[in-house]
Amino acid sequence: MAPNIRKLAERIARQDDEKAFRQLFEHFYPGLNDFAFYFVKTKANAEEVVTDVFVKVWQNRKKLTSIVNVKAYLFTITKREALNYIRNNKLNERLFIQIDDQMKFISKNPEHEYLTNELLLIISNSINNLPEKCRLVFRLVKENGLKYKEVASMLDITEKAVEMHISKALKRIKRSLDTYQDKKDPVNIPKIVARLILLILLV
Repeated sequence: MAPNIRKLAERIARQDDEKAFRQLFEHFYPGLNDFAFYFVKTKANAEEVVTDVFVKVWQNRKKLTSIVNVKAYLFTITKREALNYIRNNKLNERLFIQIDDQMKFISKNPEHEYLTNELLLIISNSINNLPEKCRLVFRLVKENGLKYKEVASMLDITEKAVEMHISKALKRIKRSLDTYQDKKDPVNIPKIVARLILLILLV
């Protein structure tokens, strides 16, 4: 039998009722976890996001008395936390692995591997320094594998705006890679690697 969510919220807010909070957590956790997984793509990341959501709910429990729809409130917070997680974390492993797999076909030379790692760091820094909305859009598309239409719906913007953010991000990354290449021997491996990385990012 499903619990009375309104009553649980009242008990949590007015009485600091930990038992009621556990009931609320157990009732909503599976659904929120699946919802967060859609954004952050791994079970561990989703669990971290949802745990943070419930920590914030407990910390701000007095506000629950003014929440009309607790379920909608929890899902809204989860979406916000999931997007913040994507926005604030470093370049996702998925993209690094994709690039690293391609690098293996170029060379196993330790120096080349070091230079490749330098380029990956440059990309990571370029992405981290993008404007907030641009960074989020880039990560949702390139790291989470979402389609432009999905990102547009998720962020309540147009597909054209998504396309513009991706274009801006790629130009920033290319500019950073070009600057790095200019400091190296023009026939050195960084030029080959940088071109390949850009091709991967454009997919």
